Amino acid sequence: MAKKTPYSIHQQFPSEIEDRRRKLYPIQKEAKYSGKHTVLVRDKLFIDGKQYILDESMEHDDMRSDNPRSDNPYSYRDSLFDHAKRYGQAVQKDETVKPNANDDQCESRRSCDIDKRSYFELCNDLNVTDHFTAVEIYNLFSEIIANFYSDFLNDDLYDRDLNSSYSYDTSGRSPSVNSTFNSNHVINDVNILCLNCCGIKSRMQYPEFENIIKKHDIVCFVETKTDDIDVINFPGFHFKMKNRKTVTSRRSGGIIVGYTEKLKNMIEIKETDCKYVLWFQVNGKVFNLDKPVVFGVVYIPPEYTKYSSDEALNQIEHEYLRFSNYSNYICLLGDFNARTGCDDDYVIIDENEHGDNNLSDFIENPVNALKDLSFPIKRKHG
Repeated sequence: MAKKTPYSIHQQFPSEIEDRRRKLYPIQKEAKYSGKHTVLVRDKLFIDGKQYILDESMEHDDMRSDNPRSDNPYSYRDSLFDHAKRYGQAVQKDETVKPNANDDQCESRRSCDIDKRSYFELCNDLNVTDHFTAVEIYNLFSEIIANFYSDFLNDDLYDRDLNSSYSYDTSGRSPSVNSTFNSNHVINDVNILCLNCCGIKSRMQYPEFENIIKKHDIVCFVETKTDDIDVINFPGFHFKMKNRKTVTSRRSGGIIVGYTEKLKNMIEIKETDCKYVLWFQVNGKVFNLDKPVVFGVVYIPPEYTKYSSDEALNQIEHEYLRFSNYSNYICLLGDFNARTGCDDDYVIIDENEHGDNNLSDFIENPVNALKDLSFPIKRKHG
């Protein structure tokens, strides 16, 4: 690093260049989706050998293209919005299910079952054959459809008395007129996100990642790659960490739980010794339950790495049993780095081993007996 530079050692470039790079990241990503060759040099983006000129006065969604296969790197996003818009308008014209008909219908609407035909039409329009690109498109398409549902429902839901003791809208994100939370009130929906972010500090530079956080009430991140001197600041959220190391130059692992301001007095972080899980409990009144709901955010390192441990699951189980003494509602979520397989669900007795144990009497049942009783002899293991 050059001496006497106006930026800190943690920055690769000056702040004004970093700002332009952040704006170019999504453009570069979408251009790659289109099969184009991209190179980002400092704050200059080259797509197929031509420099992309960022018009900072132009809003992100204004850069449109009617041709989904055009050279415009926004063609994917434009096509997604066009398909979603047509689908959303069709929903609004649907007279069969009205948003104020009953709560069950609204819940069904908010579940946002994606129109599979629209999704496949979209992939066909974009000439998508790559599996991973299709997955990305499906996720983004789902998010756009969800936004249309939210916009469609919210105007009507704000005016409805869904619950006389409830002062928040059903999405659990926007306060209504009375924003003071009463401990006797119930939040009908609590949106919880759990994600392996593979380094939260780098992810926080992307607006898309920030938008995901804003749409949830509780966020759980694993493999955050943080230590105790890192600080995560995000408006309206409180964050608690369990880091692998206190201070280190090479960060790895890590678990973070974040929750909104309105849940601050309803959530309690539970300090435990196990480094593979971060426990927190939510006041049962939030879910209209008589006991708290305990969540365990798990990150188990991959097998055969220097951080792996044969005792990880045993330690988590021990703490799980301890929490089960006072709550019937326990949820484990996170990245278990688990592998699935199918194995025999019976034990074959070794006669030599049987003799060594000095066992004189035993009954050996054939496997066919299990089949006759309709017991599966194979079991899938996680």
